[in-house]
Amino acid sequence: MDKIEHFDSLFKDNYGLIFAFARRLLRDSTTAEDVTEEVFLLAWQELDSIRSNERAWLFGTARNRVSQYYRIQEHERQTRTEIEVEIRNAGDTYPGASIDLTEKDQREEEFLRAEIMKLTEHERQVLVLTYWLGMNAKKVSRVLGCSENVVWVSLSRSRKALRSKLIASRKEKY
Repeated sequence: MDKIEHFDSLFKDNYGLIFAFARRLLRDSTTAEDVTEEVFLLAWQELDSIRSNERAWLFGTARNRVSQYYRIQEHERQTRTEIEVEIRNAGDTYPGASIDLTEKDQREEEFLRAEIMKLTEHERQVLVLTYWLGMNAKKVSRVLGCSENVVWVSLSRSRKALRSKLIASRKEKY
């Protein structure tokens, strides 16, 4: 039997079992499908080295992938919690906060912080993650669960809105 036929047989005989196992551990069909697909992708890549205990290898790999999924979920939950705290505090702190500012600069800074708080939550999150925490668009997109394009558009819109507010406030003063 060649590699393709062997894998086809392995897949047909075990996909349902591995999926059911992953679904029971994860309690989510969509994630269980993803895990099962990863298991069989790895099985294809490692097919020559797992021929003796294939089913045990498949179940062990599925268990490891489920554990990895839960570790990633916990890490993302902790990261989101830390970021939420940073975002809530964004009105109180800012990059360079330890620098002594002139009274005029302080007023502008307060004005800017107030305007940031008027942005949508998503735009505020993008600004804080990008400028306060120094994340790039790829990281911001993963944290917020959106595409990089959405991050760039939100960043552009929020900068444009802040720029126009700042320009308008300066024109009012002069």
